[in-house]
Amino acid sequence: MQLLFRYFCKIMRVMRKTWLFLVLVLSMVSLAVMYGCVSIPNLTNSPEITFKSIRFAKGRNSFTDTLYIGINFTDGDGNLGLNSTDTTGQFALIVNGSVNLNHYNFVVSPEIKYPKVGSWKPFVFPCVKPPCTNNYNGRFPPLFSNTVDQKPIKGTIVYNVPSLSYPYDSLMRFKVYIQDRSLNKSNTILTDSILIQ
Repeated sequence: MQLLFRYFCKIMRVMRKTWLFLVLVLSMVSLAVMYGCVSIPNLTNSPEITFKSIRFAKGRNSFTDTLYIGINFTDGDGNLGLNSTDTTGQFALIVNGSVNLNHYNFVVSPEIKYPKVGSWKPFVFPCVKPPCTNNYNGRFPPLFSNTVDQKPIKGTIVYNVPSLSYPYDSLMRFKVYIQDRSLNKSNTILTDSILIQ
């Protein structure tokens, strides 16, 4: 009887090890299947954006006040961003005597509304002598170090709007789009309004 009991215990130990092995194998197979089922999102080569946030930070003076605009983005080929040397040809600042919006990859069109009167109107910077380059547009650097690494990408960009004499005691909102190196434009989003004071 004692011998039979020992034999039974031995069988149970082997089965337990076999069971753990099977569980481990099945778990690995399940993970492999799950990983294989995770497909790369079907993204277009034109970037797409959604509004995330807007915030105004008061500095010591009007020159250090800062406005931040946050957007979420996706892009199918990852060719977002401009180098500091991208300033000629299609990326030149001035083309045919006018400001070339392709010089920028973060394009911002401000709108203004005074709290007690009026409706939303485009905010236009005073211009003494064209071409006038004062605007809220900007550039962000490449998201990949080289073109070989480029792939579908998604993320968040928080853009620091240049401090160019914000119109204080007014409401502002911004139409925003981004552009990739192939000059594919994203959709245009409208931010929430924010009181500048």
